[in-house]
Amino acid sequence: MLKNAEQQAALAEPSPHQSQTPLIDADVESKPKQLDIPSLGDGVVGGGSAAEPSDLYEVYRRRLQRDARELWRYLNSQLEELAKNSNVANKTLWDTRSRYHVIMSDIDAMTANDGHDGWRAAESRALSDLVQKRLRALQNPQDCSKAKKLVCKLNKGCGYGCQIHHAVYCFIVAYGTERTLILKSKGWRYNKGGFEEIFMPLSETCNDPKGTGGHSLWPGQPETQVVDIPIVDSINPRPKFLPPAVPADLADRISKIHGDPIVWWVSEFLRYILRPQPNTQAMLKEIEGGGILRPDGSEDGSCDSRQKGLRGLR
Repeated sequence: MLKNAEQQAALAEPSPHQSQTPLIDADVESKPKQLDIPSLGDGVVGGGSAAEPSDLYEVYRRRLQRDARELWRYLNSQLEELAKNSNVANKTLWDTRSRYHVIMSDIDAMTANDGHDGWRAAESRALSDLVQKRLRALQNPQDCSKAKKLVCKLNKGCGYGCQIHHAVYCFIVAYGTERTLILKSKGWRYNKGGFEEIFMPLSETCNDPKGTGGHSLWPGQPETQVVDIPIVDSINPRPKFLPPAVPADLADRISKIHGDPIVWWVSEFLRYILRPQPNTQAMLKEIEGGGILRPDGSEDGSCDSRQKGLRGLR
């Protein structure tokens, strides 16, 4: 067993492949002070489970998996170049690929049989539910006319994926500044009626961008009620809680269930933003089932018909 001091050092020690950019901004307030937002212990389970693994076990288990993957990526990139002009290198590439898959299979088997899978699933659900509760509380203030708001225009001059990332960036800033996000999307290039015709509104109680307590461009003042945020490319000053920062009060728990905390953190905002409307959900289920219903009631399962169905979202 490692002594406490040695355990701390091991947890803090970066891998040779690990970025030196800090993932956690300790100054970020992860739970807004002025809002009734759930705390860590509000209706969540998993944190104190008897089957919970030690911090060191989870750190080293994921480090083993990550380092094996990074070794394979390095060898693969080098050997692919050599294999273009060498039969020996080509054979080495295939042998290395096989050995890599064996190692990853062993790691997966170790994970599945270490007795902690139940804890991981429960803790992952509990942590996700907690963050979703916080986002719902942030987006549904008791009095919209008095709520502090961050106004974000969805129509950034780029493609769909880029625009969704833009919405996530706005949402993270809203969370960090304790403001309700107002997403302005009328005339959206992918659906002229707006984002809310395809996905659920971000709020059930507060979608009005107006306010009586002052209105300014970013960053405004703490007392300014409504602040307009620009695209991330031109924001100044840059908010300290943008990626790769994660909330200080959730950092340890996120790090224990996920090897890349910022990926998990951003995914929770995507989970909230991309909740489909019922008609969108029905169409997606149709596509998943392999066919699109024609107006006459017959089914067309062709690839072309599915593509036309997807274009119907625009």
